[in-house]
Amino acid sequence: LQEASFEPRGCTAVVAGAGGAARAVVVALAEAGAARITVVNRTVERAARLVSDLSAEAGPSQLVAAPDTHESWEKSAAEVDLLVNCTSLGTAGTPEEDRSPMPSDLIRSQALVYDLVYQPAETRLIRDALQTLD
Repeated sequence: LQEASFEPRGCTAVVAGAGGAARAVVVALAEAGAARITVVNRTVERAARLVSDLSAEAGPSQLVAAPDTHESWEKSAAEVDLLVNCTSLGTAGTPEEDRSPMPSDLIRSQALVYDLVYQPAETRLIRDALQTLD
């Protein structure tokens, strides 16, 4: 985020996934002063558990759990400043290699999109985000 000159303080963030990486990202964003962090996961109960576990540590940051549905993405994406993919979607050599956690039509050109998947360097999510800049 520093390389992109992105300041998380006061931002609205969406974190895709509810595993260990997502937990670390949520903690870091809360510590940096993000205003609202929505955790979207295909199993909303797991997202809710993460939110519940971290709510005491979140300080003034509002934590929200949401199911992985088009409606949830639509609502979350409307005002998002930062989207972080903490799922395995997009990982090279997997059946999900050409998948993205977020519907491409909902990615805002104003949002910073960060994918924790490191292989390939340019995932479907990143390609979709780059197309919003054209």
